[in-house]
Amino acid sequence: MNLLDADAIELLGSIIAFVFTLIVLLYAFGDNPLFRLAIHIFIGVAAGYAGGVAWHAVIQPHLVQPLLNLGNSQTSFTELSLRLLLVALMLTKISPRIATLGNPATAYLVGIGAATAIGGAIQGTILPFTSGSGGIFQVEAIQSVLSGATPGGIVAVFELVLVDGTVILIGTIATLIYFNFGARSLPNQTPERNRIIASIAWLGQVFIAITFGVLFAGVYIASLNAMIERLFFLWNLLTTFLLGSG
Repeated sequence: MNLLDADAIELLGSIIAFVFTLIVLLYAFGDNPLFRLAIHIFIGVAAGYAGGVAWHAVIQPHLVQPLLNLGNSQTSFTELSLRLLLVALMLTKISPRIATLGNPATAYLVGIGAATAIGGAIQGTILPFTSGSGGIFQVEAIQSVLSGATPGGIVAVFELVLVDGTVILIGTIATLIYFNFGARSLPNQTPERNRIIASIAWLGQVFIAITFGVLFAGVYIASLNAMIERLFFLWNLLTTFLLGSG
């Protein structure tokens, strides 16, 4: 591929990006067929990309290649038979009449995914976050910060421990307690939480609301930055064409 071909491809990509950016921005004036066309193209490209990744990363190396190299493959016949059985059960989901046959394979897939997600959330988020929230009160950490600190720095450290550390620890505990749905069941009455647990759960709900507010603000700022970047892209491309043609 020579330089002219590379420049032509880059120019074509810029024109396509320009057109699709305008089409998406037109949604600000209401729904229109062009915007729906752009969304369908985006979904189609994303689905095609996901299918390509599934073929090259899962199906081809773990199913097709072992079948083609059955005698020389490191995959045992039992394991390969199990894979084929699961694939066959998943394919039954295509027909509504025999879709129930694919439930075991679907349950197996969803169960593994859920177990992986829960294990990752516990080990990678909940436990480290809880440990880190209480770690600010560790004596060794405080001593390491206080060593060589000025009197003003010592006051700042104690403010950090007493204020920030306490707020972080209380917020973590209250948020975790908010997801405790245990309640006392009494005859002819609606099950209610313990008053202390309910009060702490309410405090946890406040922390959750603040967190969602911060996340929403972050998403809004990111979206605003993306829109500004697209507007600058349109402006730069238009000025490049106009100055180039002039």
